[in-house]
Parts: sequence; structure tokens; C-alpha cells
Amino acid sequence: MADDCFYAVLAGPEERYNEILKFDFDGECVHRYCLPSDIVYINCMTVDKGRLWAFVENKDGEIKLIKARV
Repeated sequence: MADDCFYAVLAGPEERYNEILKFDFDGECVHRYCLPSDIVYINCMTVDKGRLWAFVENKDGEIKLIKARV
């Protein structure tokens, strides 16, 4: 979570585990971060000083740490 927004990964019938969504506090999606298509699961994530950090798992079961500017 940041001061002006929060980040989420949506699961359900149309799972989008390779997308991290940024929402404002009105519930509007303001940005989509698309990760490589082989990402099948995001284990956990956090935002710190303008960077998003996440542990992701790919189709081969490998877990990697990724970071992105947000």
C-alpha cells in the first residue's frame, strides 16, 4: 500500500497472476503492470520508496524476486 493507492493481484475464473493492478482509494484501476506470461503465481509483494518487490513463481516452479518502479 502507498499513501495514494494500493496494489492487488486478482484471482478467480479468469486468473491474471501475471498482472499487478494499481487502484486508487475510490476503487478505480489506474494502472496495470504486466509481468512475463510464464508467471503463474505471485507469492507476496510490497511497495517501498517507489519500487514494487514481489516473489513470483513461473511455470517451471522456479521462484524469483522481481522489482519494478511504480
